[in-house]
Amino acid sequence: IPTIGIGAGNVCDGQVLVIDDILGRYGDLTPRFVRRYMNSAEQIQDVVRNFSNDIQSGNFPDNETEAFRFPEELLPELASFYEQLIQRYE
Repeated sequence: IPTIGIGAGNVCDGQVLVIDDILGRYGDLTPRFVRRYMNSAEQIQDVVRNFSNDIQSGNFPDNETEAFRFPEELLPELASFYEQLIQRYE
């Protein structure tokens, strides 16, 4: 009978680890049976901090390269549709 282990040693036929443990997402919280292959907790914190700074400073999103524009030629149709909605639900 094949055995699968999580922290049961290398005598099992297979090993299971949670991807978040392997990637080190929880900082100092590391179970004994986990071998960290990465410390992503610090990287994730840096990414979130940088994203937050870009939002607060107005650097993200850039309207020219990171946003969608409504085609100006469709604005009259949009205005007409909006007026129809207002009339229908008044």
